[in-house]
Amino acid sequence: MGIIFFDTAIGEMALAIGASGCLVALSLPEKNRTILRERIEERIGKAVVSDNYLVSSQLVKRITLHLEGKNQSFSDIDLDWGGIPKLSSFRKSLYEYLKNNLPAGSTMTYGDVARALGLVAAGGGRAVGQALARNPFPLIVPCHRVISSSGYIGGFTAYRGVILKQWLLQMEKKCI
Repeated sequence: MGIIFFDTAIGEMALAIGASGCLVALSLPEKNRTILRERIEERIGKAVVSDNYLVSSQLVKRITLHLEGKNQSFSDIDLDWGGIPKLSSFRKSLYEYLKNNLPAGSTMTYGDVARALGLVAAGGGRAVGQALARNPFPLIVPCHRVISSSGYIGGFTAYRGVILKQWLLQMEKKCI
């Protein structure tokens, strides 16, 4: 498995491609490359740096274009679920739902996402939020588009946190 580092409008990002040629992890910018590498390796284990994957160059281009304000849909991106430790069926369903049902320029509340997944008991929205905090595919699984029911955009575990989430939402709304 390899890590590919690449520059974007919001800073250096990294992604990991598995032996299957599918995306195993994606990381938004961090304070420095060491932390960026650690963030990816938290998800996939030790990896070597590589830039020799055809699928990665196409995905890097699409991510770069998206962050330059040229909206891209990522619903067709194949994700390698096997490379994610402790992935519950709930998290997988959540990530697939968001990847395929929450386009750029739109948002859903944590509660609405929970109800869409059949979680009607109290605390469903909180379960969604906790699962999104461990999202190994930010942008591809658009966790930044999930907000609180009060309209507050909620938390964001990426470096620069809520400021980055606000920027992403504003950029996407301008470009639809």
